[in-house]
Amino acid sequence: MLDQCPHCETTYVTTKVQAGCCPMCGELLSAEKATSPKENRDLGDFGPLMELDNIGSIARFWGTLAQVILRPTRFFEHMAAHQEKAPSSNKAFIFGVWVLFLGQSISAFWLISLAGQSLDTIFQGSKENALLGALLGNGESQPNPEDLSYLIHLATVQAHLEFILAPLIAFFAIHLIAGSCHFLGRSMQGPEAESPPYDLTLRWVAYAQAPFIFATIPTLGLLLATGWTGVLLIRGLVRFHQISFARAMVTVLSTGMLLKILWSSALHRVSLYILLTFFPHLS
Repeated sequence: MLDQCPHCETTYVTTKVQAGCCPMCGELLSAEKATSPKENRDLGDFGPLMELDNIGSIARFWGTLAQVILRPTRFFEHMAAHQEKAPSSNKAFIFGVWVLFLGQSISAFWLISLAGQSLDTIFQGSKENALLGALLGNGESQPNPEDLSYLIHLATVQAHLEFILAPLIAFFAIHLIAGSCHFLGRSMQGPEAESPPYDLTLRWVAYAQAPFIFATIPTLGLLLATGWTGVLLIRGLVRFHQISFARAMVTVLSTGMLLKILWSSALHRVSLYILLTFFPHLS
């Protein structure tokens, strides 16, 4: 095990220390210092800025975003090194809710803007028109205007629902993801692995939502945000639950697909109900 002398700052092997003295400078080392593993001094000041009280809330939020996105490995290593004295997950949860809320609401806003456009300007090519006609059950190359109007209204209702429900989605999504990662990760651990408490899982899962801020970018932003967040969830499972990369990937993919299917099904049913209730002439 490596350690560093507090006097000459030379790295040494703790098993070769005799009489508690530094093998290089000969200075006396404390008993704790002579046997304790090396502390990574680079991690000492890399705690989540969101959990500090001496800076403003805006600086804490954007600073934590930068920490997680730019240095995720170092960020998770710091959390793992201090997990025995980890603070409450409240501030981390607030951070995750804000990130998901911003990403979800602005992404829904772009969908609303897109749904408000005429689909005739989107599907201009003959191949696209033929494909859309096939999807709608038409043999014609040009889709039926009534079907186009129905699709536009359905997409608009779904986008508005996602925009309105963004705070609730953000609140419950973190708990659902954290719960899935916690219990599935525990089931995939080895017999000697120690499972972290749920509060710690909720804490790192909330911080892992940081890349979802990219969902505010039109078109490819949501895809980038989802993929990047999934990668951080996999890394978090590997680091905190001590499971293999393959098992972590299976856990994240299965959880993501299940939540996506359940949410899409519920959203579609509610949207259809609203459409049939307020726009019966379109059905």
